[in-house]
Amino acid sequence: MYINNDQLPEIIRREITGFAEPENADKLISIMEVIKDDPRGVTITQLSDTLDINRNTIRKYAMVLAAAGYIEARSCGHTKIYNISKRIPVITVIENIFEGLFVLNFRDEVTYYNKSMETIIDELIPGGKMTTEEKISAFISRNEIGAEVIESRKKAFNEPDSDCISIIKMPAEGYTAKVIHSVNLEGESITLIMMIKSHNENLNQKIQTEYQAL
Repeated sequence: MYINNDQLPEIIRREITGFAEPENADKLISIMEVIKDDPRGVTITQLSDTLDINRNTIRKYAMVLAAAGYIEARSCGHTKIYNISKRIPVITVIENIFEGLFVLNFRDEVTYYNKSMETIIDELIPGGKMTTEEKISAFISRNEIGAEVIESRKKAFNEPDSDCISIIKMPAEGYTAKVIHSVNLEGESITLIMMIKSHNENLNQKIQTEYQAL
C-alpha cells in the first residue's frame, strides 16, 4: 500500500504531533519537510546544516522516523541517504485499526489514543463535559485495567524477559482488554491497552448510568 507524496505534510503533522512531545514533533516535522523537498535524498550532515541541529540529534530523530515508516535510508558508500517512504507509516495503521488503543505513561497519564478508542470511550461514557483523556482515566480507574497496569509494571521489573501481556474480559462493558507493558523511545515505562469488542454486544445500562453521573 502506498500514499501520495502530496499528502505527506498534512498526514505527518497530524500523526507526529499525536505521538511525540511538542518540541520533538516540531523537529521531526522539520526533518520530514527538508527530506521531502529534495527527491535525490539528503544525508545527516545536510539535515544538520540546514536545520542547525547537531548531527547526533538529527541521527536520533532519523532513526525514529525510519522505525515509524516515514522515511527510508539507502547506503551510498559509508553514507546513508534518506528519502520519504512511499509506504503507509506504522502510525497510520495504528490510527485506523478497528480495535481501540490507548497508551499510559509511568504516571498513568493518557498520552495517546487512536480514533477507534475515542469512539469506544464515547460509547461507554456518553455526553458530559469530560475530555477523552478524562473519560479514559475514569474508565480504567473503575475496572480491572487499573490494577492490571500496576501488576504488569511489577512483572516487567521482576521478570524483564517475560512478554508482559495480560487479557482482561469485561462482559459488563462488552469489551476485552489486552494490556501490554513496554517502553517508549526514551526508555520510559509505558502501558498499551487495546480494547476489543466482545461477542456480547449488550452494554450494561447500570455501568453507563454510573459513568454519566461523573
